[in-house]
Amino acid sequence: MDWTTLLATGLGALIGVGSTLVGDRIRWRRDTSEIDRERLETRCVELLEALTNARDGISLASREVDTAASDRAQLARASFAGQNVYAKKYLLELIAPADVAQLADEASYELTVYRDAVADGAIFDDSACAQARRSFRKSRKALMVGMQGIIQRPASG
Repeated sequence: MDWTTLLATGLGALIGVGSTLVGDRIRWRRDTSEIDRERLETRCVELLEALTNARDGISLASREVDTAASDRAQLARASFAGQNVYAKKYLLELIAPADVAQLADEASYELTVYRDAVADGAIFDDSACAQARRSFRKSRKALMVGMQGIIQRPASG
């Protein structure tokens, strides 16, 4: 019996099975990476939406100059709490790189400063309110730039 034919057949089968396994592993890693990226993108969008909606509510409360300060304060706090900003920030922090998690923390903090300025009686045109808004916008912009860096799809070629 010719052992070289048997050996060549066995080696061919081994190479075929091995290359199939390697190909399957590469496809699995690519699919897993895409799922992780989509999950990260979803968390980013959820946090930005919560920050924006809370900011809008706080801003509206600051413009209610004919409303009692205590009612404006309640509106500002409810706007922040109603968007679950902290929960969405924590969910993002679980999967985001540390630098983006830090930016999310800073943006959330700056929004609380804005909320607190309104809750303390500042109205839209007051310098404390304007400064808090500017600081929040700056930190939100930095967060958005950081998020863009981690969720960009690589160019396909």
